[in-house]
Amino acid sequence: MQHREKIIAKDGQQIAISIFRPSQVISKVLIIGADVMTSQKTYEKFARFIASRGCVVYTFDYRGVGRSLTNELKSFNASLNQWGFRDLDAVILHAKHHFPKHEIMFLAHGTSGQLLGLSPASQYLDNAIFINTSLTCWRFWPWHAQFRISFMKLIRPVLSKIFGYFPGERLGLKQNLPSGITLELYDWCSKPNGLFDFFPDSNFRKIQIPILVYSFTDDWFSPEQAVKSLLSHYTQASISWMHLKPEDVGLKKIGHSGFFLEKNKTIFWEFITEWLNLSGPIKKAV
Repeated sequence: MQHREKIIAKDGQQIAISIFRPSQVISKVLIIGADVMTSQKTYEKFARFIASRGCVVYTFDYRGVGRSLTNELKSFNASLNQWGFRDLDAVILHAKHHFPKHEIMFLAHGTSGQLLGLSPASQYLDNAIFINTSLTCWRFWPWHAQFRISFMKLIRPVLSKIFGYFPGERLGLKQNLPSGITLELYDWCSKPNGLFDFFPDSNFRKIQIPILVYSFTDDWFSPEQAVKSLLSHYTQASISWMHLKPEDVGLKKIGHSGFFLEKNKTIFWEFITEWLNLSGPIKKAV
């Protein structure tokens, strides 16, 4: 069963959430944090699958994205700091308030693995899963990715002036974004230590939970060194990391979001249910 509602972050911003409830007894709670270029729609089939195993699943849109866009995009102010410090924080606190006796777990796709360390409420999590999450920093990326980012940084001010926001859909990307999000993202890209040249990692170092990490060699957003660099700031976490080639699991391509494709559920999703100790038949993948 899927239920939609809007919750209020501490600064008054509305955050759109969807809650997938199992038909059987609730065992645990999983929150899914989206990547910067995706909305919660990307994770709906995965959420339904996990909910079928007895787990309440939250998906949500960060401010300025999907159903959390509350006014015209060109006049919408948002930052990655707000996404982590306010939006993700609000969702974790909502889950903790409504399910105080259940384990609270977090699945981060892409950028959400960085935003987790900005959320004070991360202290309430019991474990986490990172999918293609890495440090956003140009020096770790292949040359073609560095060229692409450099070009986008040059044209971003022009695009923002013309449209008042980042027109991702016009550029063949998945969605449009508030201008402030892309500005901050490019700032992170430009620094040798990414977001850690802007924010301390003290909260990252407080997170003392098991973290399962998947990254894939055919995703240029998550080269091995960039993943390793981010994980090095989660110093107190117990990390299990698999950096896989697609052929390692019998696939030709996985990329940045292939983990969440329903056709790959017997390879990845069922292994996740085992790691999370959820009920149901299990087929181990790797």
